[in-house]
Amino acid sequence: MGVMKEIIRSLVKLQDTLGAIAEAEQFERKAPEQIEALDLRLEEAASGLNVVREELAESQKQRRALEMDIASVETQINRHQEQTMSVKTNEAYRTLQHEIEVERAKVSKLEDRVLELMEHSDQLEARIKVLESEHVQARGRTEEEKRGVMEKGRAASKELERLQEVRKGSELKIPADTLENFNRIASARGGVGIVVAKNELCGGCNVRLRPQIFQEVRRAEALHSCESCKRYLYCPEEPRPGDAAVESSGPEAGRAPAGG
Repeated sequence: MGVMKEIIRSLVKLQDTLGAIAEAEQFERKAPEQIEALDLRLEEAASGLNVVREELAESQKQRRALEMDIASVETQINRHQEQTMSVKTNEAYRTLQHEIEVERAKVSKLEDRVLELMEHSDQLEARIKVLESEHVQARGRTEEEKRGVMEKGRAASKELERLQEVRKGSELKIPADTLENFNRIASARGGVGIVVAKNELCGGCNVRLRPQIFQEVRRAEALHSCESCKRYLYCPEEPRPGDAAVESSGPEAGRAPAGG
């Protein structure tokens, strides 16, 4: 293998490694956000449960207040019934009887409202049982998802360490001036410093290459850059018999979106 082909392979490998490093770093940054989002989702579910619990508590409070009102009115009824035994005129008797009827009607309305609240409380209690069961399941799922995110985060950290070593190894195989130029291009071009040349087109900006330049890129005897986007160009090596075990040069990994 020629020296230039080895340099091009190292550039492509470096490009692929830098992309993998960027993905791992992005996951590391997003992992805390993902955990926070999972906690927030669980808190929102708990908040919904608490709303129903508060509604049940309010319903029970209203019911207790109504039962106290009923007891108070029934006390008045009993007092008025006792008074009917001691009145001396028909008019006073009729007045007490009217008051008793009014109070009994009031008790009836209060009892109807108590029954409504009891039915509502039964419905709320049933709803709370469902929500509590769902919340237990949601908490289990959330904890499992959080463990998964944390495990992936630890794996990403280890992978970053490995990729940084791979990066250093690739950089050592690239001449200093070429590496400096590659880094400058990649920094200006979305992290992509070398792209595939195919069908006489630059894989980075899709500009047509001069036929002579394209043929020289295919021969890989020297490094060539796109005259438009300035990215380095390469053509993937065609596999030869017995090369199945050779590491792929990753042609697609070095491709940038058209128009860059």
